[in-house]
Amino acid sequence: MRGAKKTPTILKLIRGSGRVGNLKDEPQPEGELRAPPSDLTPREKAIWCAAIADAPKGLLRLLDGPVFRLWVEAWAIRQIAREAMRNAKLVVKSSKGGHIKNPHLLIIDQQTQIIRQLTGELGFSPASRGRITLARAHGSKAANKFANNAFKKGAA
Repeated sequence: MRGAKKTPTILKLIRGSGRVGNLKDEPQPEGELRAPPSDLTPREKAIWCAAIADAPKGLLRLLDGPVFRLWVEAWAIRQIAREAMRNAKLVVKSSKGGHIKNPHLLIIDQQTQIIRQLTGELGFSPASRGRITLARAHGSKAANKFANNAFKKGAA
């Protein structure tokens, strides 16, 4: 998609905008994401389980699994590279005898960029959470009162 990101419906309702789309038309993926895939490494499974435990209930859906997996794998690779750097030098000798940036730093940088992008996509950053409303299906009005109120106003 081109252009500015769509303003979340919840923000339109809070601001009192008259240009609120039909809330019933917003996609609501099924199934909550829980158990890690069996082919993940132990490190990846630990990252997966910790993130699922820390994420707000209802945030990650089954449809998010492949993107979430990329996020988990990027974190695992970054951790491995970071551990390799723990006792290493920032600058190392190349095969030609010159000095270069330690290749582990490049891996850390690449994985950090992937993590930053996917963090926004998954709603894990403070800025991205502001663009997300959780489905009402969880029955807890207190847990997501703004989204519940927005749904009532939009449905009326």
